[in-house]
Amino acid sequence: YFHFISPSKHAHTMDLSRYIDPQTEETCSDRKIKAVKEAISKGYLSEETPLVLIYDFQFYRNTIEEVKSSFPSNWIHTMAIKSNPIRKVMDFAHENGLGFEAASLGELVQALRVSPASQVVFDSPTKTRKELIFSLEKGVYLNLDNLQELERVEQMFKEKKFESPKVGLRINPQVGLGVIKDMSTAGEISKFGIAFKENREEIFAAYKRNSFLNGIHIHVGSQGCPLDLILLGISKIMEIVREINSRAGFQQIQFIDIGGGLPTNFNDEREHTPESPSFGDYANLLKGVGPELFSGEYTVLTEFGRRFNAKQGFIVTRVEYTKESGGRKFASVHVGTDLFTRTVWAPTKWPVRVSALDSEGKLKTESERIPYDVAGPCCFSGDVIAHERPLPPLVPGDYILAHDTGAYYYASYCYYNVRQAPAIYVYDSDPTKLTLLKRAHTVEDTLSFFD
Repeated sequence: YFHFISPSKHAHTMDLSRYIDPQTEETCSDRKIKAVKEAISKGYLSEETPLVLIYDFQFYRNTIEEVKSSFPSNWIHTMAIKSNPIRKVMDFAHENGLGFEAASLGELVQALRVSPASQVVFDSPTKTRKELIFSLEKGVYLNLDNLQELERVEQMFKEKKFESPKVGLRINPQVGLGVIKDMSTAGEISKFGIAFKENREEIFAAYKRNSFLNGIHIHVGSQGCPLDLILLGISKIMEIVREINSRAGFQQIQFIDIGGGLPTNFNDEREHTPESPSFGDYANLLKGVGPELFSGEYTVLTEFGRRFNAKQGFIVTRVEYTKESGGRKFASVHVGTDLFTRTVWAPTKWPVRVSALDSEGKLKTESERIPYDVAGPCCFSGDVIAHERPLPPLVPGDYILAHDTGAYYYASYCYYNVRQAPAIYVYDSDPTKLTLLKRAHTVEDTLSFFD
């Protein structure tokens, strides 16, 4: 898996729609099909309730067990709340051993409602003074984004004593961009972190003069960053850690936050592929660039989001109408930019894999294939969640299952057109036993946002 490469090779974007192989549209796990059939039979999914989000908690639990068993006990695995801030999902994640990474005050408060501060990281790049004091008083892991923010915190430490602070700097190692530029955070130019090349000596001086700085943070990027780029970034940060400790004359760095970003496979049902390795394979690769991470010398934090949530959830929506325009077939469904914000606005970067089901929830496997635009209900022409997908012939009352949509979809819900968020159901070992996790919004719920 591992070879260092030139950062310039990553300084571009890429059309990722090619990764949705038409043959994979037929691939759908039996557990999903059983759950959908149950939702239809119980009336959870119907003409009156044409949209649901469903999570597989057995899959979720297995993923958490995989990450815990792949790393030693000095590692704290946090879930990036931005991927899934649903309270009951967070409760489940924490009960099974995860902490949380917060990128806003709202996420931080939600994390502290679920988890002790010792398992919470606060990473917002734009923190107010009040937010900084709040996080220091609560005792969470606090990563500072820039040198001006550090100056604020230095003044706070002069004015007040904080008990057992856990404070680090977020460093941008400037190792390059992944294939989705907007999801990459370690290029030469980035809104995140302190650019190492321009601020090398300032960074070392900051650690030298501030004994409260006892951590360091890196996050190369999210989906679209290849493994070798992630490993290169962590290798660079380990060099910086060694230099900080050497200049201090003792082990000043106590915690190392290596972020998340391990790629998720959106092409088919497989959880692990060469491009989306298991946590165990990732751990073995990390040992090659940072053996100290596994020695017990440091507390090591991770911030995975998609890996815990994406493939563990799926959205099902009813086909309301089908029609043709200009030779193009359309299937009108009940979800669009309200839930599929990234997919609608950047369809080549965030394509979603879909399967066609009949009115009873059975997978449609007819050999005939017709290119469909699966079009959402929102009032603009670009509201399409899948473009020209070869699907079996669709009729009103069929269903479209959108795979791997457990992360960042509900979390990015949009109130455009004053639409209602769907109900969320979960199943565990038995996919025919669905439990309501969160009720659907009513029209009044949605309108209250605008009151």
